[in-house]
This record gives sequence, structure tokens and C-alpha cells, in this order.
Amino acid sequence: MSITYSNKTRRLLKNTISNKLPDNTTQSITAENIRDVTRNLILPATFAPVMIYAGTIDKDDIIDKYYNPAYFVAQNESDPTASYNILKTDDRIVSGPDETNTVDALSPNGKEMVCGYTISSGLITNFKIIEPGGGYKVGEEISMNIGNSVKVFTYQGVIRKTSTDYIYEMTTNWDQENFNHIADNTIVSATPVNIFVSSNSSFSVHNGMSTLNTLVCKFTVGQGNSADTSESQFVQIWRVPGF
Repeated sequence: MSITYSNKTRRLLKNTISNKLPDNTTQSITAENIRDVTRNLILPATFAPVMIYAGTIDKDDIIDKYYNPAYFVAQNESDPTASYNILKTDDRIVSGPDETNTVDALSPNGKEMVCGYTISSGLITNFKIIEPGGGYKVGEEISMNIGNSVKVFTYQGVIRKTSTDYIYEMTTNWDQENFNHIADNTIVSATPVNIFVSSNSSFSVHNGMSTLNTLVCKFTVGQGNSADTSESQFVQIWRVPGF
């Protein structure tokens, strides 16, 4: 499995490499320069686990703080109404001239999402997520000024609730060689948020991949009828290269 980075991470790597390997007009590139880049940037990225997701998850809400687009469902660029999209709208109709442009997402929760679109004959013919941003809540409505229209999209996210509490579907990107999330290649780390466990209380944790592309995320405090499993957890998910 190749290692794939977000656009922002690629820019950071590009700038770091540029700083370490300046133009020949200012300094000759030595063998040690190449070895330094390989040791410090390429080798660790090739063999180390890659964080693909960070967010807050509980029974009722999922807030995506960060996700790597290479490992989750891809936006259907030709159809923004497709049911499985990360951002879904009800129709493609807009007003305004034919154009190709970018637009910032307007949300009460998230920030820094940038999308691109093409309008032709009053229809959105192409729509894509350029920068996913972070902090968006699954199910929230996001507004975007496209052409002369304000289009409303539902943010469906990359990890989604199922009909069973504390069981979540992890979407997949079929462009990856090993696109499925399974126990052998997916590491789940979760920390309860604002939880207090008294000296006479018990607690149990069940976080991880249960079956193919199925995430269990549950933290229970207490026993029997007094058990509380409504607390949220901050979740990080990592993928192991090669599986």
C-alpha cells in the first residue's frame, strides 16, 4: 500500500525538501543532503503507521477533526447529489454564468474546507473537495456560494452511524490497493472526554475494528442499570502500511 498524504501535508513536505535541497545557484547538492532527506522524511513515512482520522465520537454525534482523503470514500465529482458523497446536495441547479471556481464552506462548526466547482448551462457539472478542513459535524448543513446561488450541502462525513449504537461504518476509498479497514491494518486509539470514574465505579472500554470496515467505539462507566455509555471519546485511527 502506498502512503498518501493530504494536500496540506504534501505542501509541508515539499517546503521541507526545498529548504534542505536548495537550488544549485546557491549551494551544491551533496550526497549527504540526499541521505538526510531520505533518512528523515522518506523512510519514516514509508514504514511508520499513518494517522488517517482524528475526531470526537459518541452515540449521537461524530465530529471529524481531520481525515486523510486517500483512505475514505471519494466525492463523486460528476454528481453532488450521489447518496454516498461526503458532501451531498439535493439538486445540481444553480443560477449564474458558466464558470469554474473555488468556494469556501460556511459552517457553524468546521473551518478551512475549500471546494471546487464547474457550472455549465445552469447546472453543477463538477464538484470536488480540494481541502477537507476539520471540525465538521456529521449531519450538519453547510452553505456555499456557487455562481449566484447559495447551495446547501449535508456533511455526511467519512465515518457514519449505523442502526446500532456505538457501531460505526468506516467508508473506503477503492483507489487504494488495500482499501478495506480491518483489525490487521487499522489501529484505533480513543480517549474519553470529560469523564469521571469514582473509586467505587467500574469501567469498560471497547474500541477497535470488529468486522470489515466496522468500528466499535464504546466506553462504559458503572454496572447494570446505572451504567453510562453516553460519554464522547476523542478517537485517532492509524493505518499500517503494507496490509
